[in-house]
Order: sequence, then C-alpha cells, then structure tokens
Amino acid sequence: MILFKQNINPTSKAALATMGYKQKKNRSVLAVAVIFAVVVFAWGFVLLSNASAGTGTSALVHDGDGGTTKLSLAEDTTKTFTTSYGTNTVVVKNGEVRVESADCDNQDCVHQGTISTADKQIICLPHKLWIEIVSDEGKSGSMDTSKADSFDASSR
Repeated sequence: MILFKQNINPTSKAALATMGYKQKKNRSVLAVAVIFAVVVFAWGFVLLSNASAGTGTSALVHDGDGGTTKLSLAEDTTKTFTTSYGTNTVVVKNGEVRVESADCDNQDCVHQGTISTADKQIICLPHKLWIEIVSDEGKSGSMDTSKADSFDASSR
C-alpha cells in the first residue's frame, strides 16, 4: 500500500532547482550552527581563563632598589615609592591597584590602568618598578628581575 507518491522527475530542471535550494539551505543552517558553536566555545574559553586567573588579595610593589612592599587590596590607600631611579605614586582603591603618577617621561605605567587579578602586572621600566597581584597562598607572577640592573631605560 502506497500512502504518498511523489510525481517529481529527478532530471527535470524544476526538481534540480528545488534540490539545489534545499542543499543551499542545509549548508546555510550548517554554517550558522558551526559559527554559533565556535562563538560559544570562545566565550567559554574566555570565562574559564579569567576565572583561573583569580582575584588576588594583595599587591606586591617591587621597586628598583630591591625593596618589596605588600599592599592589601581590601584597604584603600595611596603610597609613594621614591628610589634612586625616580618616584611613582601607587593607589589602591576598590580592590584594584594602579600607578597614579610617575616622574618619568613616557608615563607608560600610568597608562596601563588598574589591575586586580594575578594574570596582570604593571611595569615601569625607567624606574625598574613593577606591581603584581598575589593571593593569600602567595601565588604570584614569575618575572625574572635578576638582570634588571643591566637594563638602562635612559639609553633608549
């Protein structure tokens, strides 16, 4: 018993045009699905990357003369660091740290903005000062400053 009979000749131009339209439609749906999957994957990757960085609890300020100062991100404060290389003013506010001012020419450390996670650092090359975020466990960045004295920013 035949319930449905299709009277389309597969070699007719109309049938081929209909099949081509369906194939194009299927390809378009597939392309949209692939693009959607890539966007969702990228979004998830970004979320996981930011979550793994973690929010720190303190900022360590390493100055050019070899000193290290720990600043709590829970307490708003302003501290000025003066070394043989120059002066930087560091501000902690609302759980973030930034360099408010520096007496160097380029002001790159001031323009780097605020940081609050362990995957970011603020660096002032002329003053050999850098700031990193650490957690209670003491996990921090891994900047090698052993050769910092051999770098002379003023020679650039």
